[in-house]
Amino acid sequence: MEEKLLHLGYSGIFFSQDGKPQPKFCQLLQILGMQQPSKKSIEEISAWAQANLLRKGERWQEQTSRFEPLKIAFSPFLLI
Repeated sequence: MEEKLLHLGYSGIFFSQDGKPQPKFCQLLQILGMQQPSKKSIEEISAWAQANLLRKGERWQEQTSRFEPLKIAFSPFLLI
């Protein structure tokens, strides 16, 4: 399991050692629009994030305006 997690970019901040998403990470994913993140695998979360969060081509402005209203909601998650 550890090798698989390392390959997928494991971080204890986001996932437990058994591959389950951490509660705070689930809250952040819900703010960003993912349904039931606590029931998803690392692969499912990664696929969802790539399909829904990454900027693609000329849609940079669309992505920026899409996430701007969420800045206040998810900024506490980014503070260390």
